Amino acid sequence: LLLLLTAQVGAVRDELGRAAGALAEVDALHAGVLLARRLRGTRPAFGDRTVDLRRARHPELVLGDQNVVPIDVRLGAGKRALVVSGPNTGGKTVALKTLGLLILMARAGLLVPVDEGSVVPWVEGVFTDLADDQSIERNLSTFSSHVVNLVDVFARLAPPALVLLDEPGGGTDPEEGAALAVA
Repeated sequence: LLLLLTAQVGAVRDELGRAAGALAEVDALHAGVLLARRLRGTRPAFGDRTVDLRRARHPELVLGDQNVVPIDVRLGAGKRALVVSGPNTGGKTVALKTLGLLILMARAGLLVPVDEGSVVPWVEGVFTDLADDQSIERNLSTFSSHVVNLVDVFARLAPPALVLLDEPGGGTDPEEGAALAVA
């Protein structure tokens, strides 16, 4: 009996494979709809090197039912850099992570937690150096880990791209760190 059933399944394996693929696509679309509902997401427009996130919220914070303070992030056409500065209270890093994550989500076809009228750029990749990545195993200080990460980012960079750097000059002499950040 098992040989007979195996032969019958084998005879329609191509059709079963296509059906499984179709089910996977429907499941992914359904998951995207459920996520969009939970995030109260909207579809941003894609612009050429333009960022205009209106009342953007970090998806993880929204899903965690935390009190989320929305942010606006704008980088006009023709601008190549955005500097976020301020006191050490965590908002700058969250803003950078929100920007990168929302651009990746939009690129994947997902609705994102922003207000209508928001615009994101189409990028080929998002590259980051967002955390203190000291490594005892690799004998890297905070500063040298930033340098290693930046070398890797620029080796793989293919424009148009988004590069997010959080305190690239941290962990060293302020003058040296400032020179690295400016570069």
